[in-house]
Amino acid sequence: MKLDRLIDAVNSVSNEEDVSSLARQFGLQREESPNKFDQVLGLYKGVVEGRPVTIIHRWYDRCKTFQIQPDGNKVELEVDGRQVAVGSFLDDF
Repeated sequence: MKLDRLIDAVNSVSNEEDVSSLARQFGLQREESPNKFDQVLGLYKGVVEGRPVTIIHRWYDRCKTFQIQPDGNKVELEVDGRQVAVGSFLDDF
């Protein structure tokens, strides 16, 4: 099933190129985030197996006082408005 492959791809995402590549592979279209200050790097929407899907790629700051850490990234997959998979990776320094 194509939807199962998309779930597996989101769970195994390891960098930003993986996110845009899987969006292209599954025919998802990039959309602008409605809020410019919500830490969303990418918002992709489309239909897979007749069901609406959304992929949201967010970043977050992992730094603490006196520690420099790479930013974290979460990739969330929603199907029919419900979250079904989450992948994550760290930015390279």
